[in-house]
Amino acid sequence: MFTRCPSCGTAYGISVRQLREGRGVMLCDHCGRVFNALPGLEESVPDPYSRPPRTGAGRWFRGGRGREDRPARPGFFLRLAWGIGSIALAIALLGQLAYFGSTRFAQDEALRPWLVMLCDAVGCQVPPYSDVESIQIVERTLRPVPATGGYEFRLVMANQSTAAQVFPSIVLRVVDRQGKPAAGRVFSPAEYLPKGSGLSMMPVGKSLEIRLDLAKPSREISGFTFELI
Repeated sequence: MFTRCPSCGTAYGISVRQLREGRGVMLCDHCGRVFNALPGLEESVPDPYSRPPRTGAGRWFRGGRGREDRPARPGFFLRLAWGIGSIALAIALLGQLAYFGSTRFAQDEALRPWLVMLCDAVGCQVPPYSDVESIQIVERTLRPVPATGGYEFRLVMANQSTAAQVFPSIVLRVVDRQGKPAAGRVFSPAEYLPKGSGLSMMPVGKSLEIRLDLAKPSREISGFTFELI
């Protein structure tokens, strides 16, 4: 059997199976017209006859729906606008996460590199890395200085973290013979770092010696405690 496109007159060979599967609806490969193949069925070969291409004579539509029956898809620019908007919203949300959670996330060695990349993109600043738990205390002593009547506190510490970190502050307290606090003070890095050291961050694996001079206390000293903050 044969049928003909009512728009351009192109003829196609068809079978009963094709008619059944496409419910009689086909698309002309020549002019793009969707038409009903049933009214134009012929038993003899029409003249002129267009032999079907290797991919099939026309395009058959299952369920009887042609191309113009399909629901219109969103336009390219609409989809592009939605995509750009979604990306911008995601970046904004990540920026807020980086800004408000940067202090906590910046102290995580695994998350910090990603946070740095994110802040570079959105323009936020990552707080300096700090992990006092990874600072090893190599040596600590408190000895009297006869010439002044005061004391000298000596501390050797090393950063055992995998990254350079800010220098901690040192909280030093001394106690009398009854174990009661006699004096205490917080020393900032600017106060205990050697003059002219040029150090802004505590290097990894390198020991640093600190010496602090303490004034003569009002009571006799028998011990001390300290912590890094």
